[in-house]
Parts: sequence; structure tokens; C-alpha cells
Amino acid sequence: MTEFTIRNNTYDIGKINAFDQLFISRKVTPFILSWQTSGKSFDEAFAEVPEEDIDAILKKALPSIKRQAGKDFFPIWNSKAGTFMYDDIEGQDLMNIFFAIIGHVVTPFFREHTQQASITQ
Repeated sequence: MTEFTIRNNTYDIGKINAFDQLFISRKVTPFILSWQTSGKSFDEAFAEVPEEDIDAILKKALPSIKRQAGKDFFPIWNSKAGTFMYDDIEGQDLMNIFFAIIGHVVTPFFREHTQQASITQ
């Protein structure tokens, strides 16, 4: 479980299957490399990510996000209807959720990749 809080709401990132993790990592890698190597600001590099990539990442990851209500966690996304289960989730909340997902999926991928690269050199 990876929990994070946005505007006094606690969210949890559940299990994202391996294929979707790989998909997300592949979509996000060009953005991360552009940001790290081009001298662009984070905002400039992020603005260049195609909208289709953002949508695809969110569609893969949103079903794994739950929000706490009382002691239990409930899904925030209805995949069949293509809509949020909570009407108080705003654009900035979605951005924060998006970056929580990226951190959850991509950080371990890059950590493992860089460790393997240093072992083989």
C-alpha cells in the first residue's frame, strides 16, 4: 500500500499489474529524460507530454486508486462509466494523483535499472 493525502483525503495506490507498470514506465521515461537532460523546467518538460500519453497512463492506473471514507478505502474511478466516483476531485487533485502514480511505478523501475547497470559494468 502506498498512501498519500490530498486536501485532507487519504488515497491508496493498490496493485498495478506488471504489464501496466511497464506501459506506464515506457510512457513516462521520455518525459523524465527530457526534464533531466534538456535543461528545461519540470513544467516545460511536462507540457510536452502528449495528451494521449497522459490519458493512457491515467486509464491504466486510476482503477488501482482508492480513497479512504471512514476506516475503509473505496475506488475513485468507475472504469465502465469512465468517470470519478467522487465529484470533489478537481484538476489539481488529478495532477497530484498522477504524480503519485508516477512516483509509485517509475521510482522502483529506475532504482532497479540503475542498480543492475552498475552491477554489470
